[in-house]
Amino acid sequence: MYLIDDGSVSVLFTGDTAVTPDALVLTKTILPRRLDVALLPIGFAPRWKEQIFRRGHLTAGDALSLFEELNARIFVPFHWGTFQHVTSGAYDAIRVLRSLLENHERAAEVKILPPGETLVIDNLAT
Repeated sequence: MYLIDDGSVSVLFTGDTAVTPDALVLTKTILPRRLDVALLPIGFAPRWKEQIFRRGHLTAGDALSLFEELNARIFVPFHWGTFQHVTSGAYDAIRVLRSLLENHERAAEVKILPPGETLVIDNLAT
């Protein structure tokens, strides 16, 4: 987990992670102010494998919940669309996230970038 902060904009890159009490405490402790961007991985596992999967990875729902818990201004999901797994397709996780966002109050703050795309964010400094 990395916090990049230049004093005006902060970006949290979690790496491949799961939601744990320690991660939430650490994240809230190190943030000097409201987090600007949360780069959070999303993954997918079939229902029979989900409990084991979630011990070390975020599902789309987990990442969306963590985004809300962190109260970040922007959520950029990653770790999807890059490879086919034995138990899931490359786009399963993003399909689930998109369905969760259909009626989500913060859907506009989730920036879904296809692999290799760029996002330019203006006016984040407070």
